Amino acid sequence: MRLAQTAEDKALEATALNALGRIVGMSRSAVEGIELLELARERASSSNVPSQAAVADLNLAYLANASGDPAGAESHTRRGLELEGVYPATVAMLRANRGLARACAGDLDGALALQLAAIRTAGLAGSRACARRAVACLHLYLARRTCRGQAPSPKRSR
Repeated sequence: MRLAQTAEDKALEATALNALGRIVGMSRSAVEGIELLELARERASSSNVPSQAAVADLNLAYLANASGDPAGAESHTRRGLELEGVYPATVAMLRANRGLARACAGDLDGALALQLAAIRTAGLAGSRACARRAVACLHLYLARRTCRGQAPSPKRSR
């Protein structure tokens, strides 16, 4: 971090702040992590590095959701999805996290639609990213059926 500040490299500083904010938010305090991630977002935006701004939004959404703020999580993911020039894997994760926020707010249909969009985008990032999104989508689909009283049958259909 000091190296980035000494070199006055805002893009490198955004990358370092993203990592530090995520670590602090997960291990010590979500509030402290959010402060660092907002700073990372600002640095990335001011240095025209949309991929790091989107990662900051992704991390902010995670911490908001973990703090019991699905509306905040959705707001951060929406902001990240408005950026252009972001890697497909990051876009897929933003869509998936927005779907999670919608599910937490009780909108399982909207959440499923966002998860399906995440799978389509993840296909551009490779099979591993696509498989991860597919598993998340399946979990949401099963939760949606269970909430509607349509518990999945243990028998396989042919």
